[in-house]
Amino acid sequence: MGLLIKNTLVTLICWLMLSACTPVSQAPNFSLYNANGELVSLHDFRGKPLVLTFWSTWCRFCKQLHPRLDQLAKTYQPQGVQVLGISFNEDKGDKPQALLQARGIQFTTLLAGDKVAKLYGVKGTPATFFINRKGELMGTTRTFNPDEPQLIELINKIL
Repeated sequence: MGLLIKNTLVTLICWLMLSACTPVSQAPNFSLYNANGELVSLHDFRGKPLVLTFWSTWCRFCKQLHPRLDQLAKTYQPQGVQVLGISFNEDKGDKPQALLQARGIQFTTLLAGDKVAKLYGVKGTPATFFINRKGELMGTTRTFNPDEPQLIELINKIL
């Protein structure tokens, strides 16, 4: 019994030490155009906590999540939090920014983000990434539940 406890304790300590030392990965840089034709880069957000959400106009789950992300942007604005959408897998003629505005959503979305979605390993919508002020990827979620507590937890990780 004593040996089993000792081995378990040693294993737990080693795991804790390894997880504490796991390097954080840099969020891959990208450049895309917004609806005004302006080129926007991830580097433009350096020094700001960023919530990066991948979505599509046809995604009903994104429609559920966006009001919450917009609210979080407003709530955490004093701490510098920004929310940025990346629209991908769209039908020709779709106008993602106009759709967001029609729904009362204030955050900006970038267009034609299929290559960036692939760069981030996004396979479906919504997919939301949380990036700290140093450009480090601190977490991701696939939730569409606007009441998901993990959203607040991940915001706190990037502050």
